[in-house]
Amino acid sequence: MEEEHAGPYMEKYVFEAMYKMREPAKANARHRKRFSGMVNNGYFTTLFEGWGVGREGFGGGTVNHAWSGGGLTVLSSRLCGIRSLTPGYKTFLVAPQPGDVREASAKVASVRGDIFAGYKMIDSISMLLCLMGPPHM
Repeated sequence: MEEEHAGPYMEKYVFEAMYKMREPAKANARHRKRFSGMVNNGYFTTLFEGWGVGREGFGGGTVNHAWSGGGLTVLSSRLCGIRSLTPGYKTFLVAPQPGDVREASAKVASVRGDIFAGYKMIDSISMLLCLMGPPHM
């Protein structure tokens, strides 16, 4: 995926599609590259509506915009692998796709209680996986 035409909102769908194509390392690299200007900004601690602000911006928008955080849902659902199989997480799947990320964890709130999944890579093909789900599941 060489071209980069998506804005911050649509970038979530590119990120998710790359995971679905089983390219987690490439997805993570692109996500780091695209959002590094916001994440490493020395003045703001929020995600912007567009890729930049001031002279680097597109002439409008806010510096605190929720739509730029869409990729965070991909981190829990794809990187850490917590996905609902039936409504309300009555049944769910935990299938991490670590790519180049050696360790990660996420907690997803469900109507039945919190679901926690975390992993740590032991070597290139083995991981230690910790999973905690709601009682009585």
